[in-house]
Amino acid sequence: PCRSFLSDGVYNRLTTNLELLARAHQHNQMSQIQVTGVSPVGIRVAGGFQILELGVRFSALDHTLDTRTKERISGSDAPTDAAELWALMRRPGATTRGGASGMDWKECPQCGAPMRIGAASRCAHCKALINSGTYDWVLAEITQLSGLVRLQPPIRGAELLDAHESLTIQGLEDRASAIFWTLIASAYQG
Repeated sequence: PCRSFLSDGVYNRLTTNLELLARAHQHNQMSQIQVTGVSPVGIRVAGGFQILELGVRFSALDHTLDTRTKERISGSDAPTDAAELWALMRRPGATTRGGASGMDWKECPQCGAPMRIGAASRCAHCKALINSGTYDWVLAEITQLSGLVRLQPPIRGAELLDAHESLTIQGLEDRASAIFWTLIASAYQG
């Protein structure tokens, strides 16, 4: 149900991880999820996109189970606290549609052809990439705060990203993530 809100890189990462777990006869199960805070961390315009970073704090009971024996492989008996940084992106001027299902695209926002977003987020008629941030917000990156490393000083050449209207660090990371997880899935499947 959340596919409409995910960039291709985030979607590929999540589905590949689920597939790898299934092939290993494992299932990750989260329950008792409680969001304890969402706060803006930053907003900026970079590479022709608005980037909104949100700090998301939550607690959850998180277990990995063996699907054959139903035994717990990892996890604790009590909910644990976690924090993530979520980066959302969209083009300036894109209008967020109202309602909880605002990105449940029934028609292509570029050409108007009927469509349904599934594993692919590309219009079959005009080939527009719907989950690119061009038409509305998409979740382009999820980073565990425990693994977050901010680069200081800025990446050499990062000034080129701001000069090119279609390049952003989030966009490049999303494309790289999509390629990486496709490579992992391909290697695993032989």
